[in-house]
Amino acid sequence: MSSFHSTVSRREFMKGLGMAGTGLGSAAFITPVFHDLDELISSEDAEWNRPWWVKQREIDNPTLEFDWSQIERGDMRSTCFQPYVLAYYWGGVNEYKRVAAIAATKAAQALGTQPGFYLKDSALGSGNWNIMNPAYFPSHVTNYYFTGPKTAPTPEQMGLPKWQGTPEEAARMLRRAAIFYGAQQVGFTELGAGGSNARKLIWTYLMGTNYFSTKYIDSGVWPPPPEEAKKVNMEDVDPGYEDEKVVHLPNKSLWDISFMIGMSREMWRAGQGTKIQNAAAGARYRQMQVIQGCMQEFLRGLGYNGYGYARDLGGLMPAGASAILSGLTEQARHSDSTISPEMGSIAGYFSLLTDLPLAPNHPIDAGIFRFCHTCYKCADECPTQAISHDTQPTWDLPTPYGKPNINNTPGKKMFYTDLAKCRTFMEVTPYGSCMNCRPSCTFNVNTASSIHKVVKMTTSTTPLFNSFFYKMGKTFGYGIKEPEEWWDMSLPSYGFDTTVFASSGGYNK
Repeated sequence: MSSFHSTVSRREFMKGLGMAGTGLGSAAFITPVFHDLDELISSEDAEWNRPWWVKQREIDNPTLEFDWSQIERGDMRSTCFQPYVLAYYWGGVNEYKRVAAIAATKAAQALGTQPGFYLKDSALGSGNWNIMNPAYFPSHVTNYYFTGPKTAPTPEQMGLPKWQGTPEEAARMLRRAAIFYGAQQVGFTELGAGGSNARKLIWTYLMGTNYFSTKYIDSGVWPPPPEEAKKVNMEDVDPGYEDEKVVHLPNKSLWDISFMIGMSREMWRAGQGTKIQNAAAGARYRQMQVIQGCMQEFLRGLGYNGYGYARDLGGLMPAGASAILSGLTEQARHSDSTISPEMGSIAGYFSLLTDLPLAPNHPIDAGIFRFCHTCYKCADECPTQAISHDTQPTWDLPTPYGKPNINNTPGKKMFYTDLAKCRTFMEVTPYGSCMNCRPSCTFNVNTASSIHKVVKMTTSTTPLFNSFFYKMGKTFGYGIKEPEEWWDMSLPSYGFDTTVFASSGGYNK
């Protein structure tokens, strides 16, 4: 451990803290006594910054008094969470059954008829609890299910009609539920029946458990044979289902739910390709697994279907396109990334399809893509220069290593990143990763500072200042930090601010 023993006097130290002359008054009352900086750094107060009025006691002496001579190990079978324990206290099994029957009758009468017991309230709880069913975590193939766990009771099973309301009411309801389950924000896009434009974004094939496989390098077979992938068909079926080889989607109007999952900005900054950075990037998949299952069960409880990630990391449509069309983000200079006005470049996006009619959100213009026209920060930070330095976006696809492009689909005017070069670097680097681009983004700033809000508002309306803000971001050093810095930070749960979109719950009162 490094030595930080101080040679300054206590008076000089207090003066540096702005407390000179305070004496033994309020400053002495609110601050602990440290003889030198080693004591301060090793103190628990340095690790956990609790209010001054929270005092520490001896480890076996909390404010709840214990008589340790009487305490023995308990038996969890004897807690009042067990029905037979209640039966014991209530006077026997028959009395327990009588009371339980009365409670069940009252609950059945309230269900669907009283506030707090409406179908949406029941579905919210079903989505929350039924995801905990062990059936959702199988030991084979994948932890994701195309149609969800299917453990929540349907309205039909409860003797109720399916939920009915306007698309606007459905969108509001679904947004509240998704955020409760852990999404940072959600947006909706209508995928009309037949040949609607947005339906063209649904994949034709999904890669499965061989997503990262190298087996085809030796075989020389490309693309992988159909039996190694899963085909996505639009068919006259309802509801949709999957088998071993095909995802069968109903050929009717569907709606895409794009949900955003925040990630730790500080972890993403913790060094190029470090394991800390990788942990931050991977966290969104862990959270997605829970959020998707909860949303699918919530929709099931309303009488509708949710079609999710059928195979591993592969959703039914590109998550970036889903986020852009639903108004969550704008396209970035890096063609494999999108940027949120609120969350910047550090967020993950996932797509879930449903047959519940939802009022669609509209794509946004926050000046972000225009800003990317004049900002080259991510391109400058790219170690392989795979990110385009062009001044204007293009319709033309890149030709990685001089070969015809097979990894991009045409039809988008953007700054195309040479993803073959990007992925090559990630394959051969000792870190197995890079990820310099996102944490280096000019929009990757905290939202609490008022100056950042002013900058964002200005870039949306006045491109004249874009170059200045780009240079200012480089000057202030937003970007990659030393990995060890993260371990000394005090960050909120999940490592990011979950209140960015909140306007209720006491956050602004």
